[in-house]
Amino acid sequence: MNTKWRQWKNELKSQIFDENQNVEQIVENCKDPRVILNQLKTLVEYWLSSKAMEQSATNRSNRSKLSEPHCTGTRSFPRIVEDLTEESNGISPTRADVYVRSCTRKYGSIVNSRAAVVVERIQEKRNESSSSENLSQTSWSNDVFAQVKGPERRGRVRCVGAIHTRSSQESGPSQSVQNTEEVEGLKSKVAKLEKLLKLAFYPTFNNNVQIYMCPIWMLCFVWLIQRQHLMLVVLQHQSIVSVHPCLQQINKIQVEMMLVDNRG
Repeated sequence: MNTKWRQWKNELKSQIFDENQNVEQIVENCKDPRVILNQLKTLVEYWLSSKAMEQSATNRSNRSKLSEPHCTGTRSFPRIVEDLTEESNGISPTRADVYVRSCTRKYGSIVNSRAAVVVERIQEKRNESSSSENLSQTSWSNDVFAQVKGPERRGRVRCVGAIHTRSSQESGPSQSVQNTEEVEGLKSKVAKLEKLLKLAFYPTFNNNVQIYMCPIWMLCFVWLIQRQHLMLVVLQHQSIVSVHPCLQQINKIQVEMMLVDNRG
């Protein structure tokens, strides 16, 4: 949410801000009905402050030192991936595709000579390789982009956005499969427990609580499936502890029994 808010303010500033105008003139330039003018006025006053102007100048200077700057503005890599996927009728792009798009200006020129060399090498690698790849199925350690730009370092992975890291790519798919298998196993165990309980206490269940009445004593079984355990709370009307035959049907289940004597 914080990132989206910063991007929104950046887009708004690029549309209306002019450092040669005063606050009132800049506010008048805004025609977006979503903007609250009183809040915009406060924001513009900050933009025109000496602190913000100095920070902006520093940021421009740092950006000019980048060897391969992108020219996509505030458009994130995931949004570029989405655009490329739509343009190719649902086919996921590669990291090389994302890099080329991010370094290509509106009218087709590459942002600078160094980026142009990288784009040319990417095209050469593609011509040499006959296999196809996409962003979701190809290992980042051996795709065309990695062959041209080298292996990933620690931290974020290039051309895929802020949420991906090298470690998440290396361990992500196997961990996902493991989690899926674990969930399916738990579902199977829950289904078996429910089936056995229905057999043991047929015919009725009422909001996870089953009341079983007999002439001598009453069993109140409250079952709670949590961490693969079944808890049974047994209320006795006599001092003599009895075991009902229905419990034999669930003797294979790991059960923790709590016997509560309610004699007073």
